Amino acid sequence: MLRGIGPNYKAAKQGNVEAQLALGKIFASGQGINLDYEIAAQWFAQAAEQRNTEAMYNLGRMYYWGQGVNQSYENAVKWLKRAAEQGEVRAQCNLGFMYYNGQGVNQDYETAAIWYSEAAEQGNAGAQRILGNMYRNGLGVNQDYEIAAQWLTKAAEQGNAGAQNNLGNMYRNGLGGNQDYEIAAQWLTKAAEQGNAGAQNNLGNMYRKGLGVNQDYETAVKWYEKAAEQGNVKAQNNLNQIYENGLVMKHNSEIVVEWLTEAVKKASMISLLDVFRAAHRIVMADSFIVEATKLAVDALVKEATHRFSGSFDSTLEFFNIKWQADERSNAIIGETEQEL
Repeated sequence: MLRGIGPNYKAAKQGNVEAQLALGKIFASGQGINLDYEIAAQWFAQAAEQRNTEAMYNLGRMYYWGQGVNQSYENAVKWLKRAAEQGEVRAQCNLGFMYYNGQGVNQDYETAAIWYSEAAEQGNAGAQRILGNMYRNGLGVNQDYEIAAQWLTKAAEQGNAGAQNNLGNMYRNGLGGNQDYEIAAQWLTKAAEQGNAGAQNNLGNMYRKGLGVNQDYETAVKWYEKAAEQGNVKAQNNLNQIYENGLVMKHNSEIVVEWLTEAVKKASMISLLDVFRAAHRIVMADSFIVEATKLAVDALVKEATHRFSGSFDSTLEFFNIKWQADERSNAIIGETEQEL
């Protein structure tokens, strides 16, 4: 028998709860043995019946995901609640989640808030963030921006990116305290640097409008692009508006084409015609080098010719844009050749 299994197995068969829990973990993780959720669930169940808190939590999760047992939100709630009542913070968070979403129980924001509060009081950043959002939106609790800001601050200080984004938005809008664009930008920056797409878009807005930071369209575009690459539709639209209005003309050609191509692919999320108009402004910029111009035009034509559909007038506009882009591309090539 594999190392570590023998001693635990013998003790577990004799009813030792710690050994039962250990075996459950070994089979659930596949550490030094073939992963086997069914056997893991059996050992967790035996330990859970002896009121082992961690085993009850693990068994609840297995019922939630249907690992080694038939998926059952009701049984997940049953075991998570038993663990939560013994102070298991992860079980409290998960139980709050299930009441919040109505999984295995009737949707109940008040009960969800109670369990999130229990976990938040123990310092769980995720619970603090969600509880802060519940106070901000008045879900299961009386709406209270000050309390919302307090919980979001606790989570944000632990590095929770979602809380940092939400807290930044509250400072920007003056909710729960004085409006402070500089502090808002600081929190949004922390979240954006962790890759939070919503924060990246929001930070882009701050730079675009000069709120709490010096107005800087280039930096705004940088953050919009990061968010857009993650599929954030608002950021894609914001980029389109900047390109459409000609606020920024110098861009990395590969990033521009990647974004345009992605936007065309996701035609349901953004107007194709708007994309073409944005591309038109970009490829017509004198600051674009020859390679970038040709690449933008080629990508636009390649993606658009077999995807574009619309009214007769829109179709004419598209081909007019393409023609102008081709003309400009040739003109720039000609100018470059003369300079050489």
